[in-house]
Amino acid sequence: MALGISCAQEDECTPGYEACICSAGTCLAGLSCLSGYCVDPNWEPTGDGAAEAGTPSADDTMGSGDNVAACNALIDEIECGMFDLSGAIDCSLYSSLTCDIADYFDCIRDAFTCTDGVPDTSGIIDCAELATCT
Repeated sequence: MALGISCAQEDECTPGYEACICSAGTCLAGLSCLSGYCVDPNWEPTGDGAAEAGTPSADDTMGSGDNVAACNALIDEIECGMFDLSGAIDCSLYSSLTCDIADYFDCIRDAFTCTDGVPDTSGIIDCAELATCT
């Protein structure tokens, strides 16, 4: 389920470490590889955003709790020339999650841009913290 990322931060990020790309699909102990990035599956928000973390936004169109459906909806919405997102993401990998991470898919959709048929996913690194069950 790797999604190719192209951003300056990758030069500063060691593959396999938290918030970095997965190294051959694997991450350091305690981290999970989701959408090509190593994230802490036990991460919980703190501070002012903690109360809002599990609450879908008013414009959330994928907050059904069905992560596979939310992922498939993301794939259906992203269009970028000949680029086929379904070849980069395996939505079935989200079927075992016990929490709703629709905000994660919303974030990816909002961060994904397309310029002249070329995808720019550099903004999705900021979405990684939303890909965890709390």
